[in-house]
Amino acid sequence: MDPKWLWLSVLLLVEGCTWYSTDACREDERIGLLQLKPFFNPYNHLRSWVEEAKDSDCCEWERVECNMSSSGRVIGLSLNYTRWTDDGRFVLPAKDVNASLFLPFKELKRLDLSGNFISGFEKLSVALGNLEILDLSENYLNDTILLSLSQLSSVKHLNLAGNFFSGSNLGKGFEWLSRLSNLETLDLGGNSLKNSILVHIDGLSSLKSLSLWGNKLEGTVHLHELNNLTMLKNLDLSWNNIDSIQSSNQDMGSQLNLNNLEELDLSYNLFDDSIFASLKEFPNLKSLLISANELKGSIDMKELAALTILEELDMSINHLNDFVAHQEFKSLRKLKYLYLDGAFTNGNIPQSLLKLVEAFPSVKTFSIQDNYLNNTMTTTHQNKSLWSNVEEIFLDGSSLNNNILQSIGLLASLKTLSLFSCGLTGSLPHQGWCDLRNLEMLGIGNNALEGTIPYCLGNLTSLQIYMEEWIKFTTKSVSHPYRGNILEYMSGIDLSCNKFTGQIPDELGNLSEIRSLNLSHNNLIGAIPSSFSKLKQIESLDLSYNNLSGKIPTQLLELNSLEVFSVAHNNLSGSTPERKAQFGTFDESSYEGNPLLCGPPLHNYCSEIESPSTIPTTLDDEGEGGFMDTYVFYVSFLVSYAVALLGVFLVLYINPYWRKVWFCFVEGCITTCRYSIVGNFVELYVFRICA
Repeated sequence: MDPKWLWLSVLLLVEGCTWYSTDACREDERIGLLQLKPFFNPYNHLRSWVEEAKDSDCCEWERVECNMSSSGRVIGLSLNYTRWTDDGRFVLPAKDVNASLFLPFKELKRLDLSGNFISGFEKLSVALGNLEILDLSENYLNDTILLSLSQLSSVKHLNLAGNFFSGSNLGKGFEWLSRLSNLETLDLGGNSLKNSILVHIDGLSSLKSLSLWGNKLEGTVHLHELNNLTMLKNLDLSWNNIDSIQSSNQDMGSQLNLNNLEELDLSYNLFDDSIFASLKEFPNLKSLLISANELKGSIDMKELAALTILEELDMSINHLNDFVAHQEFKSLRKLKYLYLDGAFTNGNIPQSLLKLVEAFPSVKTFSIQDNYLNNTMTTTHQNKSLWSNVEEIFLDGSSLNNNILQSIGLLASLKTLSLFSCGLTGSLPHQGWCDLRNLEMLGIGNNALEGTIPYCLGNLTSLQIYMEEWIKFTTKSVSHPYRGNILEYMSGIDLSCNKFTGQIPDELGNLSEIRSLNLSHNNLIGAIPSSFSKLKQIESLDLSYNNLSGKIPTQLLELNSLEVFSVAHNNLSGSTPERKAQFGTFDESSYEGNPLLCGPPLHNYCSEIESPSTIPTTLDDEGEGGFMDTYVFYVSFLVSYAVALLGVFLVLYINPYWRKVWFCFVEGCITTCRYSIVGNFVELYVFRICA
């Protein structure tokens, strides 16, 4: 063989062996995982960690992540909540973990041990020298572990939330964490730390995110004690009892130096309106959450003037009256998201949606759920330009009048409109809705709206696909806590729990890009439109609890993306759709409550009831046609019976010959019946005597 080809073969063989060796986990790490299993598998949550199969690839085991691109070593372990029962109970005592069990994992970078009621570690620093992400939240850890943690010099993200840290030995405790020179994220929430914690974590100069939510911080917090954290971008002080912020040390003459802070969470504290003066020290804030505090009355927009690049503002669950805007003074020019859920609860509040838009002209998303907004919107067209930036409005659970329905045409740029449980009555106007060409999500469920569904809803072709996760608005349970760009998560129409009547418009089939259509719990009649077969991206279709009749269109079998389907509790008839593709996954609950419907998964098979073809239909189209309504059938039968009976009496009354024949026929029947009964009686009597 040519030496050149020989060397090439050797190289390919070596490369193949290398590829094979990195395609499965190392034997020492497989053994190491099996040694960890007894502590983290008391309730058999690690079922795939099998010892018997020697050829089992531990990189394929659940909760294990390997570096398959190079070394094949274990780089991530997610052992969180493994010491809990399936029903969510923890019945084992808190226990220390021997950290030397992690020694085989030389390249371990991510370790999640949260929720296991671990009380401590032994030899922690020796075993986890290359760790970058460590989650020890919701355990039984206290201040005694801080010295061991301080030796994990490579850690960048450390989560100690939900433990028993109290800071009782702060001088020799949290100051040790200053040795973590690479630490970027530190979560100390849900502990028992007090105000003095700030001065003892001031040495973490590389910190970018600090969470102190749910501790025992109270009164005035001296943020200037964090001046060395010049890289800090996110600070969470929520769920404490703080009522003021001191941004400077007047004794030392030092000023606040948190110039890079972008996100500040002060929600669920005791701040009043004076907090706005302190916020001037944070000119680079992009997100301010100050919900559930003691903000009251009117807010002067001038007090927010320093927050020039603020993009998100949450003042929910307060006691606001209104916002005082100034024509000559415009603030918060970059604000995009405004959350005022439960902020206007006084029935005498004159606040209107129009005034909010005037005060925040740059906002694209308004979340004003669970409020009292009686004068919702004016109908004057001179204000139309004010709505040009508004893209999302969430008014769920707010007290509204029907003004917003009449003025809906003003919101031409609207992409999302959510009006769940707003007490709306009357009918949807057929004007205005057709102008919402940009609408991508419409929810007006759980109101008392009546009348027919506007046909022009079928023209809202901008209902696009931006889904990344399932949202409850697609079903009967509505989820209200929206955050961020809601358009990335939902697209559909929800008109459920109203009093709509009439037939379903065929035009709704033009909404080919929606993911959800919910028309349940109304009084809709007629057939299911076969045009629904054009809803190619639909994942949830709920038509239950109406008065729909006819067959289920066979064209619906073309909906390959359907995951939720319900036509229960209607007057549908005929056979259920063939159980193939998506329709093979729907159970009896999707069709129940339709007495004339047959076929699997229902228990009444079509062979056991009258053939549908023998019942006249009222529609010519076979796909949309259906059987005669049950009520109409019974009425027509009774009327026909009465007419036939009256016809017989009329003939007998007019014609003597037929009357004589009829009476003779009746007399003969009576005589025959009498003799038959007497004869049978005599025969029975003789039989008993002879016996």
